Amino acid sequence: ILVATGGAASIPPIEGARDFAITSDQVLNLDEKPKKLVVVGGGYIGCEQASIFNNLGTEVYLIVRQDLPLAGFDREACAFVMEQYKLRGLHVYGQSSPTKMSKGANGKLTVHVEPYRRDGDPFDIEDVDQVLMATGRKPKTQNIGLEDIGVEL
Repeated sequence: ILVATGGAASIPPIEGARDFAITSDQVLNLDEKPKKLVVVGGGYIGCEQASIFNNLGTEVYLIVRQDLPLAGFDREACAFVMEQYKLRGLHVYGQSSPTKMSKGANGKLTVHVEPYRRDGDPFDIEDVDQVLMATGRKPKTQNIGLEDIGVEL
């Protein structure tokens, strides 16, 4: 049985993320281009959006859990993507994760980032206009009656 109900963008439990971040479902509906954007997630959606906004002139910071974005792809291709990002001025923070997002009195966001490496120090990305959570999707399987007809997921 194929249950193709689609999916919804997910936001991980990061302090302030539900209040201040947007998802890939919302990013193309922005009223104006952000001057400074933090993209959380190194999959193809996060990389695609980081590249689009970087090419539009936005200062982009990409935060990824792995050492390189596109971790499931060919390592040589990932290294090429990283090289191109550096040439274009896109800031990539590998082996890192945001732990908190807050909004200042000026309306700008601050994203607190913790590296996974022992030799890395926590840091803040300040004066951020928008945070995009590109951290995966979860299936829309709730309340569609599957359990009523005996289908187990």
